Amino acid sequence: MTANKTWIERFEANAKALLPLDWADAYRLDETERTRVGKSLAIFQRGESSDGARLKACALKYAQRHEAMDYYEALLLLIGEEHRHSRDLARFLDLQGLPRVQAHWSDDLFRRFRAFGKLETAVTVLSCAELIAAVYYEALKKATRSPLLQQLCTQITQDEDRHIAFQAAGLRLFFSKRNAFANRIARFCGAVLLAGSCAAVWLDHRGVFRAGGYAFPGFVRASFSQFKKMHAQIAVPEEAPALVPHVQPIHPAA
Repeated sequence: MTANKTWIERFEANAKALLPLDWADAYRLDETERTRVGKSLAIFQRGESSDGARLKACALKYAQRHEAMDYYEALLLLIGEEHRHSRDLARFLDLQGLPRVQAHWSDDLFRRFRAFGKLETAVTVLSCAELIAAVYYEALKKATRSPLLQQLCTQITQDEDRHIAFQAAGLRLFFSKRNAFANRIARFCGAVLLAGSCAAVWLDHRGVFRAGGYAFPGFVRASFSQFKKMHAQIAVPEEAPALVPHVQPIHPAA
């Protein structure tokens, strides 16, 4: 069994071990929660629904060139989990009588960034969104008294932890081919993207973050804590095997 198969098996195993969700939960968001959570959650639901066409096309091209089809298959499973998030969040919005959003500038911005450049750019942008999502769903869980929404947040947070580890393994494919200086530049660009994304996300979701115990500086620190964790996994995988067997060790300074 290759290291790649381990990632595929992780996603397949997770699909069979999802947390139970009480869709019969009778709790209804009060007006304060509806104002705080409604539009914010609808925006994230829209973001989770992306088909990832550009990302999949880049990943397939890379996988065919480097004989790493297992990476592509694992990525499809990750995108499938994002779509499950979207479906579950949409169902929750419908149950609560909250409107969905068909388009939003922040979602459009992330999609445009993913479409710019090659696979590494797309993966970097997607990982940035997932780093922020990991913090967002922790805040959302504290910002609501809905047992069902809290269950959804717990499941999605667990999924995002695995997604971030997978993205670290994916980025390692690129970091392993460059010297330490080039990797510092790549990490700096990723940090700049994350900082800008935090500012953009805060504009529409500050109510949820504040209710979840995050002022803006705390939200940024939590997001960069996730960023540092991901880059630690890039340099020294933690239960995250390389996606192709021939990836070279990364210079410690990367």
